[in-house]
Amino acid sequence: MLRLCQWMEYQSGELTGVELREALGTPLVDLVVDDAAHTVKHMLSLALQGKEEKNIEIRLKTFGSREKNGPIILVANACCSRERE
Repeated sequence: MLRLCQWMEYQSGELTGVELREALGTPLVDLVVDDAAHTVKHMLSLALQGKEEKNIEIRLKTFGSREKNGPIILVANACCSRERE
């Protein structure tokens, strides 16, 4: 299952150097450092099963002029909410 970045705050773009329009629709694992990809996949898998994960550390890649600063560490919670029709 492909998990795409569907939401990103403006501040996240400022920190990582990635443009908001570039991030949206990008596979989420392409926005994290390689060693964090497994963690992100596992966290999203659990969220899709309705299991909340708390205080997960995710290291985001930096791009452009921010790349020299190294990754951004994000501590996040993940859960899935489904809209009812």
